[in-house]
Amino acid sequence: MTADPPAIPSSPIESEPAGYCSNAEQHAILRDTLHAAGVELGAYDRSIVDWLTVSPGWEWATVATIASWVKRGSGSPRAELADRAAENRELRREAGRAADLIEAGEHAQAVALLRYISRPATT
Repeated sequence: MTADPPAIPSSPIESEPAGYCSNAEQHAILRDTLHAAGVELGAYDRSIVDWLTVSPGWEWATVATIASWVKRGSGSPRAELADRAAENRELRREAGRAADLIEAGEHAQAVALLRYISRPATT
């Protein structure tokens, strides 16, 4: 029975990742990380994955760092777009409510709502 491979760091790396993986494990981890990130590999791409991981290959710390970059960078744009889409849907709903208030003659409430939804975002 073999031990589980070390985890790929999921946050910025401040010191060399510890652990050991065989070349075959490193190859599978890097290939799977790229695949999970949606990276389509061409022939040259695959040769670089081999160069990094197949004998003699690079040590785990180097492969783990590269895999960490891919893993950390892969979900960010999608998550950010999903967050922005949700914010936009909410703004459209609120703008619709303001239009309804204007139609109902509730101008002061409509102005207050529009001021509220146009406030700078807090992060």
